[in-house]
Amino acid sequence: MTKGRSRITINYIKKIVIACVICVVGIVGTINVNADTKKVDIVVNKTKTIKVKEPSVKVKWTIKNKKIVKIVKIKGKKNNILKIKGIKNGKTKIIAKYKNKKRVFIINVVNKNKKKNTDSEKIINNQDKTQNSETTSSQNTANNKNEETTTNGEAGKGDNQNPVNETKIKLSYVNDKITLKDNLIIKYSLTNGKGVIALDYKTEKLEKYIDGKWEIIEKKNEYQNTMYEVNDSEMIRNADLNNYYDISIGQYRLTNKVNGQECIVNFNVYENDTKFVGILKNNQINMNDELSFYVYAVGNEDNTYPGSLQPGKLEIYEDNQWKNIELSDDARFPEIIILIENLRPGYFSIPIFQDYVGLHSGHYRYIHTIEGINIPMEFDVL
Repeated sequence: MTKGRSRITINYIKKIVIACVICVVGIVGTINVNADTKKVDIVVNKTKTIKVKEPSVKVKWTIKNKKIVKIVKIKGKKNNILKIKGIKNGKTKIIAKYKNKKRVFIINVVNKNKKKNTDSEKIINNQDKTQNSETTSSQNTANNKNEETTTNGEAGKGDNQNPVNETKIKLSYVNDKITLKDNLIIKYSLTNGKGVIALDYKTEKLEKYIDGKWEIIEKKNEYQNTMYEVNDSEMIRNADLNNYYDISIGQYRLTNKVNGQECIVNFNVYENDTKFVGILKNNQINMNDELSFYVYAVGNEDNTYPGSLQPGKLEIYEDNQWKNIELSDDARFPEIIILIENLRPGYFSIPIFQDYVGLHSGHYRYIHTIEGINIPMEFDVL
Protein backbone atom coordinates (compact mmCIF):
# COMPACT_ATOMS: atom_id res chain seq x y z
CA MET A 1 0.00 0.00 0.00
CA THR A 2 2.83 2.41 0.80
CA LYS A 3 4.54 1.86 -2.54
CA GLY A 4 1.24 2.35 -4.40
CA ARG A 5 0.55 5.61 -2.58
CA SER A 6 4.07 6.86 -3.34
CA ARG A 7 3.61 6.20 -7.04
CA ILE A 8 0.27 8.02 -7.06
CA THR A 9 1.81 11.01 -5.22
CA ILE A 10 4.75 11.23 -7.67
CA ASN A 11 2.45 11.07 -10.71
CA TYR A 12 0.24 13.76 -9.19
CA ILE A 13 3.24 16.05 -8.62
CA LYS A 14 4.40 15.50 -12.22
CA LYS A 15 1.00 16.57 -13.54
CA ILE A 16 1.08 19.72 -11.41
CA VAL A 17 4.58 20.63 -12.68
CA ILE A 18 3.55 20.09 -16.33
CA ALA A 19 0.45 22.25 -15.86
CA CYS A 20 2.55 25.05 -14.36
CA VAL A 21 4.99 24.93 -17.28
CA ILE A 22 2.12 25.18 -19.77
CA CYS A 23 0.70 28.20 -17.92
CA VAL A 24 4.08 29.96 -17.91
CA VAL A 25 4.57 29.34 -21.64
CA GLY A 26 1.08 30.66 -22.34
CA ILE A 27 1.72 33.80 -20.32
CA VAL A 28 5.03 34.47 -22.09
CA GLY A 29 3.36 34.02 -25.48
CA THR A 30 0.65 36.49 -24.58
CA ILE A 31 3.21 39.08 -23.52
CA ASN A 32 4.97 38.83 -26.88
CA VAL A 33 1.73 39.29 -28.82
CA ASN A 34 0.81 42.43 -26.91
CA ALA A 35 4.25 44.00 -27.12
CA ASP A 36 4.50 47.75 -27.83
CA THR A 37 6.41 47.09 -31.06
CA LYS A 38 5.09 45.00 -33.92
CA LYS A 39 6.65 44.11 -37.28
CA VAL A 40 4.45 44.25 -40.39
CA ASP A 41 5.45 43.12 -43.90
CA ILE A 42 3.66 44.56 -46.94
CA VAL A 43 4.13 44.19 -50.69
CA VAL A 44 4.59 47.23 -52.92
CA ASN A 45 1.24 48.55 -54.23
CA LYS A 46 -0.71 46.26 -51.87
CA THR A 47 -2.69 47.24 -48.78
CA LYS A 48 -2.76 45.96 -45.22
CA THR A 49 -4.70 46.87 -42.09
CA ILE A 50 -3.15 47.48 -38.67
CA LYS A 51 -5.01 48.37 -35.50
CA VAL A 52 -4.84 49.24 -31.85
CA LYS A 53 -7.13 47.13 -29.68
CA GLU A 54 -9.81 48.97 -27.70
CA PRO A 55 -8.10 52.31 -26.95
CA SER A 56 -9.80 54.53 -24.39
CA VAL A 57 -9.34 57.68 -26.52
CA LYS A 58 -8.89 58.47 -30.19
CA VAL A 59 -5.65 57.30 -31.75
CA LYS A 60 -3.30 59.67 -33.58
CA TRP A 61 -1.21 58.03 -36.32
CA THR A 62 2.20 59.24 -37.51
CA ILE A 63 4.31 57.93 -40.42
CA LYS A 64 8.06 58.49 -40.25
CA ASN A 65 8.66 58.13 -44.00
CA LYS A 66 5.68 58.83 -46.26
CA LYS A 67 7.67 57.89 -49.36
CA ILE A 68 7.65 54.22 -48.34
CA VAL A 69 4.08 53.76 -47.14
CA LYS A 70 0.94 55.87 -47.18
CA ILE A 71 -2.37 55.96 -45.33
CA VAL A 72 -5.37 54.79 -47.34
CA LYS A 73 -8.10 55.00 -44.72
CA ILE A 74 -8.59 55.48 -40.98
CA LYS A 75 -11.55 53.66 -39.45
CA GLY A 76 -13.03 52.75 -36.09
CA LYS A 77 -14.83 54.77 -33.43
CA LYS A 78 -11.49 55.75 -31.92
CA ASN A 79 -9.61 55.96 -35.23
CA ASN A 80 -7.89 52.77 -34.11
CA ILE A 81 -7.93 50.93 -37.46
CA LEU A 82 -5.48 52.05 -40.13
CA LYS A 83 -5.38 50.83 -43.73
CA ILE A 84 -1.99 51.40 -45.37
CA LYS A 85 -0.49 50.90 -48.83
CA GLY A 86 3.11 50.10 -49.75
CA ILE A 87 4.73 52.59 -52.11
CA LYS A 88 8.32 51.44 -52.54
CA ASN A 89 10.96 49.17 -51.01
CA GLY A 90 12.19 50.16 -47.57
CA LYS A 91 11.49 50.24 -43.86
CA THR A 92 9.71 52.86 -41.81
CA LYS A 93 7.77 53.23 -38.59
CA ILE A 94 4.12 54.01 -37.97
CA ILE A 95 3.43 55.29 -34.47
CA ALA A 96 0.03 55.14 -32.81
CA LYS A 97 -0.38 57.54 -29.87
CA TYR A 98 -3.33 57.52 -27.50
CA LYS A 99 -3.56 58.91 -23.99
CA ASN A 100 -0.11 58.27 -22.44
CA LYS A 101 0.55 55.17 -24.52
CA LYS A 102 2.45 54.59 -27.74
CA ARG A 103 2.37 51.63 -30.14
CA VAL A 104 5.09 51.30 -32.78
CA PHE A 105 4.61 49.34 -36.01
CA ILE A 106 7.80 48.59 -37.96
CA ILE A 107 6.73 48.46 -41.60
CA ASN A 108 8.83 46.53 -44.11
CA VAL A 109 7.79 47.17 -47.73
CA VAL A 110 9.11 44.76 -50.37
CA ASN A 111 8.43 43.91 -53.99
CA LYS A 112 6.56 40.70 -54.64
CA ASN A 113 9.62 39.24 -56.34
CA LYS A 114 11.94 40.94 -53.79
CA LYS A 115 14.00 42.58 -56.54
CA LYS A 116 14.82 46.26 -56.32
CA ASN A 117 14.81 48.77 -59.16
CA THR A 118 12.73 46.61 -61.52
CA ASP A 119 10.54 48.11 -64.21
CA SER A 120 7.49 47.14 -62.18
CA GLU A 121 8.71 49.11 -59.17
CA LYS A 122 9.39 52.17 -61.28
CA ILE A 123 5.91 51.97 -62.76
CA ILE A 124 4.31 51.62 -59.33
CA ASN A 125 6.24 54.59 -57.99
CA ASN A 126 5.17 56.62 -61.01
CA GLN A 127 1.56 55.52 -60.54
CA ASP A 128 1.43 56.63 -56.90
CA LYS A 129 2.94 59.97 -57.80
CA THR A 130 0.15 60.34 -60.32
CA GLN A 131 -2.69 59.55 -57.63
CA ASN A 132 -1.26 61.55 -54.76
CA SER A 133 -0.12 64.59 -56.84
CA GLU A 134 0.03 65.86 -60.41
CA THR A 135 2.02 63.91 -62.96
CA THR A 136 4.90 65.76 -64.58
CA SER A 137 2.85 66.11 -67.73
CA SER A 138 -0.16 67.46 -65.85
CA GLN A 139 1.96 69.99 -63.98
CA ASN A 140 3.47 71.20 -67.21
CA THR A 141 0.14 71.53 -68.98
CA ALA A 142 -1.31 73.35 -65.97
CA ASN A 143 1.15 76.17 -66.63
CA ASN A 144 1.28 76.24 -70.41
CA LYS A 145 -1.34 74.97 -72.82
CA ASN A 146 1.14 74.60 -75.64
CA GLU A 147 4.01 73.11 -73.61
CA GLU A 148 5.46 69.95 -75.10
CA THR A 149 7.16 66.92 -73.59
CA THR A 150 10.15 65.24 -75.19
CA THR A 151 9.94 61.67 -76.41
CA ASN A 152 11.19 58.84 -74.24
CA GLY A 153 13.37 57.27 -76.95
CA GLU A 154 16.25 58.30 -79.14
CA ALA A 155 16.74 57.70 -82.87
CA GLY A 156 17.66 54.17 -83.90
CA LYS A 157 20.78 52.90 -85.58
CA GLY A 158 21.84 54.44 -88.85
CA ASP A 159 20.70 57.94 -87.91
CA ASN A 160 23.72 59.55 -89.50
CA GLN A 161 22.89 57.99 -92.86
CA ASN A 162 19.18 58.88 -92.75
CA PRO A 163 18.36 62.63 -92.73
CA VAL A 164 14.85 61.88 -91.39
CA ASN A 165 16.26 60.49 -88.15
CA GLU A 166 18.69 63.33 -87.52
CA THR A 167 15.89 65.53 -86.17
CA LYS A 168 14.42 64.72 -82.80
CA ILE A 169 10.67 64.53 -82.34
CA LYS A 170 8.69 66.29 -79.64
CA LEU A 171 5.13 65.31 -78.84
CA SER A 172 2.16 66.81 -77.04
CA TYR A 173 -1.54 66.09 -76.89
CA VAL A 174 -4.70 68.15 -76.68
CA ASN A 175 -5.88 66.42 -73.53
CA ASP A 176 -4.56 63.44 -71.57
CA LYS A 177 -7.95 63.02 -69.86
CA ILE A 178 -10.59 61.77 -72.31
CA THR A 179 -13.89 59.89 -72.19
CA LEU A 180 -14.71 56.59 -73.85
CA LYS A 181 -16.22 58.39 -76.85
CA ASP A 182 -13.29 60.78 -77.41
CA ASN A 183 -10.36 60.37 -79.77
CA LEU A 184 -6.85 60.91 -78.47
CA ILE A 185 -5.34 63.84 -80.37
CA ILE A 186 -1.53 63.82 -80.51
CA LYS A 187 0.85 66.35 -82.04
CA TYR A 188 4.29 65.25 -83.26
CA SER A 189 6.68 68.15 -83.95
CA LEU A 190 10.15 68.43 -85.47
CA THR A 191 12.67 70.32 -83.38
CA ASN A 192 14.29 72.25 -86.26
CA GLY A 193 11.66 73.22 -88.78
CA LYS A 194 10.05 71.34 -91.66
CA GLY A 195 10.90 67.84 -92.78
CA VAL A 196 9.49 64.36 -93.16
CA ILE A 197 7.59 63.00 -90.16
CA ALA A 198 6.97 59.27 -90.50
CA LEU A 199 4.63 57.46 -88.07
CA ASP A 200 5.09 53.69 -88.06
CA TYR A 201 1.80 51.94 -87.23
CA LYS A 202 3.51 48.53 -87.12
CA THR A 203 5.34 49.54 -83.95
CA GLU A 204 2.21 50.74 -82.15
CA LYS A 205 1.59 49.28 -78.70
CA LEU A 206 -1.27 50.15 -76.36
CA GLU A 207 -0.97 49.20 -72.69
CA LYS A 208 -3.29 49.52 -69.71
CA TYR A 209 -2.22 49.76 -66.07
CA ILE A 210 -3.88 46.82 -64.29
CA ASP A 211 -3.13 45.52 -60.78
CA GLY A 212 0.20 47.28 -60.49
CA LYS A 213 1.62 46.49 -63.93
CA TRP A 214 1.27 47.44 -67.60
CA GLU A 215 -0.59 44.89 -69.73
CA ILE A 216 -0.70 44.95 -73.54
CA ILE A 217 -4.13 45.46 -75.14
CA GLU A 218 -4.53 43.35 -78.27
CA LYS A 219 -5.79 44.97 -81.49
CA LYS A 220 -9.25 44.00 -82.67
CA ASN A 221 -8.63 45.58 -86.11
CA GLU A 222 -5.45 46.20 -88.07
CA TYR A 223 -4.54 49.56 -89.60
CA GLN A 224 -4.96 49.73 -93.38
CA ASN A 225 -1.65 51.56 -93.76
CA THR A 226 1.62 50.64 -92.09
CA MET A 227 3.15 54.12 -92.35
CA TYR A 228 1.83 57.66 -92.26
CA GLU A 229 4.11 60.45 -93.50
CA VAL A 230 3.83 64.23 -93.50
CA ASN A 231 6.32 66.71 -94.96
CA ASP A 232 5.88 69.57 -92.52
CA SER A 233 7.05 70.88 -89.15
CA GLU A 234 4.34 68.97 -87.27
CA MET A 235 1.85 66.13 -87.62
CA ILE A 236 -1.55 66.03 -85.90
CA ARG A 237 -2.87 62.52 -85.28
CA ASN A 238 -6.53 62.05 -84.38
CA ALA A 239 -6.22 58.58 -82.87
CA ASP A 240 -9.56 56.74 -83.01
CA LEU A 241 -8.42 54.05 -80.60
CA ASN A 242 -11.94 52.68 -80.06
CA ASN A 243 -11.93 51.45 -83.65
CA TYR A 244 -8.82 49.33 -83.12
CA TYR A 245 -8.88 48.38 -79.43
CA ASP A 246 -11.41 47.52 -76.74
CA ILE A 247 -11.09 50.62 -74.58
CA SER A 248 -12.44 50.76 -71.03
CA ILE A 249 -12.05 53.14 -68.11
CA GLY A 250 -8.50 53.34 -66.76
CA GLN A 251 -4.92 54.52 -67.26
CA TYR A 252 -3.18 53.87 -70.59
CA ARG A 253 0.03 54.51 -72.48
CA LEU A 254 0.41 54.47 -76.26
CA THR A 255 3.78 53.77 -77.86
CA ASN A 256 4.73 54.47 -81.49
CA LYS A 257 7.96 54.94 -83.39
CA VAL A 258 8.15 58.25 -85.24
CA ASN A 259 11.23 58.77 -87.40
CA GLY A 260 12.74 55.80 -85.59
CA GLN A 261 12.21 57.34 -82.16
CA GLU A 262 9.99 55.74 -79.53
CA CYS A 263 7.24 58.17 -78.51
CA ILE A 264 5.08 57.38 -75.47
CA VAL A 265 1.83 59.16 -74.58
CA ASN A 266 0.23 58.55 -71.17
CA PHE A 267 -3.48 59.25 -70.83
CA ASN A 268 -6.55 58.42 -68.75
CA VAL A 269 -9.98 57.31 -69.97
CA TYR A 270 -13.15 58.19 -68.03
CA GLU A 271 -16.86 57.47 -68.39
CA ASN A 272 -18.71 59.32 -71.14
CA ASP A 273 -20.64 61.55 -68.73
CA THR A 274 -17.47 62.70 -66.93
CA LYS A 275 -17.00 66.42 -67.45
CA PHE A 276 -14.53 67.34 -64.72
CA VAL A 277 -11.86 65.52 -62.70
CA GLY A 278 -10.46 66.75 -59.40
CA ILE A 279 -6.87 65.82 -58.52
CA LEU A 280 -5.54 66.64 -55.07
CA LYS A 281 -2.13 68.24 -54.78
CA ASN A 282 -1.61 66.05 -51.71
CA ASN A 283 -4.06 63.44 -50.45
CA GLN A 284 -2.52 63.51 -46.96
CA ILE A 285 -2.52 66.79 -45.09
CA ASN A 286 -1.61 67.86 -41.58
CA MET A 287 -3.75 69.79 -39.16
CA ASN A 288 -4.22 73.43 -40.23
CA ASP A 289 -3.01 72.79 -43.80
CA GLU A 290 -5.10 74.03 -46.70
CA LEU A 291 -6.74 71.54 -49.06
CA SER A 292 -5.28 72.22 -52.52
CA PHE A 293 -6.44 70.61 -55.75
CA TYR A 294 -6.71 70.98 -59.52
CA VAL A 295 -9.91 70.64 -61.55
CA TYR A 296 -9.46 69.44 -65.14
CA ALA A 297 -11.95 69.49 -67.99
CA VAL A 298 -12.31 65.98 -69.45
CA GLY A 299 -12.55 65.43 -73.22
CA ASN A 300 -10.99 67.11 -76.24
CA GLU A 301 -13.61 69.78 -76.89
CA ASP A 302 -12.04 73.21 -76.63
CA ASN A 303 -14.25 74.77 -73.96
CA THR A 304 -13.77 77.14 -71.04
CA TYR A 305 -15.69 76.69 -67.79
CA PRO A 306 -16.01 79.10 -64.85
CA GLY A 307 -15.18 77.74 -61.40
CA SER A 308 -15.52 79.56 -58.08
CA LEU A 309 -14.42 79.30 -54.46
CA GLN A 310 -17.94 78.76 -53.15
CA PRO A 311 -18.12 76.27 -50.25
CA GLY A 312 -18.09 72.60 -51.09
CA LYS A 313 -19.45 69.73 -49.03
CA LEU A 314 -17.06 68.17 -46.50
CA GLU A 315 -17.69 64.72 -45.03
CA ILE A 316 -15.82 62.36 -42.70
CA TYR A 317 -15.94 58.56 -42.91
CA GLU A 318 -16.89 57.17 -39.50
CA ASP A 319 -18.81 54.09 -38.39
CA ASN A 320 -18.86 52.79 -41.98
CA GLN A 321 -20.68 55.83 -43.33
CA TRP A 322 -20.07 59.37 -44.57
CA LYS A 323 -21.05 62.07 -42.07
CA ASN A 324 -21.49 65.74 -42.97
CA ILE A 325 -19.20 68.39 -41.43
CA GLU A 326 -20.84 71.72 -40.63
CA LEU A 327 -19.54 75.03 -41.96
CA SER A 328 -18.07 77.45 -39.45
CA ASP A 329 -19.95 80.69 -38.77
CA ASP A 330 -16.75 82.54 -39.64
CA ALA A 331 -16.30 80.83 -43.01
CA ARG A 332 -15.59 83.29 -45.80
CA PHE A 333 -15.57 82.40 -49.49
CA PRO A 334 -14.42 85.20 -51.80
CA GLU A 335 -16.23 85.75 -55.08
CA ILE A 336 -13.36 84.64 -57.32
CA ILE A 337 -13.93 83.11 -60.74
CA ILE A 338 -11.33 80.53 -61.82
CA LEU A 339 -11.33 79.52 -65.49
CA ILE A 340 -10.94 75.85 -66.41
CA GLU A 341 -9.77 74.92 -69.91
CA ASN A 342 -8.70 71.67 -71.56
CA LEU A 343 -5.01 71.97 -70.76
CA ARG A 344 -5.22 74.74 -68.20
CA PRO A 345 -6.92 73.41 -65.07
CA GLY A 346 -8.33 75.50 -62.28
CA TYR A 347 -6.28 75.57 -59.07
CA PHE A 348 -8.14 75.76 -55.76
CA SER A 349 -6.86 76.07 -52.19
CA ILE A 350 -9.45 75.79 -49.40
CA PRO A 351 -8.66 76.62 -45.72
CA ILE A 352 -10.85 73.78 -44.45
CA PHE A 353 -9.67 74.04 -40.84
CA GLN A 354 -10.97 77.60 -40.72
CA ASP A 355 -14.13 77.04 -42.73
CA TYR A 356 -15.41 73.82 -41.12
CA VAL A 357 -16.10 72.82 -37.51
CA GLY A 358 -14.43 70.15 -35.38
CA LEU A 359 -11.93 68.60 -37.78
CA HIS A 360 -9.54 65.96 -36.46
CA SER A 361 -7.45 63.13 -37.87
CA GLY A 362 -9.41 60.80 -40.12
CA HIS A 363 -10.53 60.03 -43.68
CA TYR A 364 -12.47 62.82 -45.43
CA ARG A 365 -14.25 63.56 -48.69
CA TYR A 366 -14.50 67.05 -50.16
CA ILE A 367 -17.13 67.54 -52.89
CA HIS A 368 -16.52 70.55 -55.10
CA THR A 369 -19.32 71.60 -57.46
CA ILE A 370 -18.97 73.27 -60.87
CA GLU A 371 -21.95 73.89 -63.15
CA GLY A 372 -24.05 71.55 -61.02
CA ILE A 373 -21.54 68.70 -61.37
CA ASN A 374 -20.12 67.19 -58.17
CA ILE A 375 -16.37 66.50 -58.09
CA PRO A 376 -15.55 64.25 -55.09
CA MET A 377 -11.99 64.00 -53.72
CA GLU A 378 -10.92 61.84 -50.77
CA PHE A 379 -8.01 62.63 -48.46
CA ASP A 380 -6.62 61.95 -44.99
CA VAL A 381 -5.93 64.34 -42.14
CA LEU A 382 -2.94 63.13 -40.14
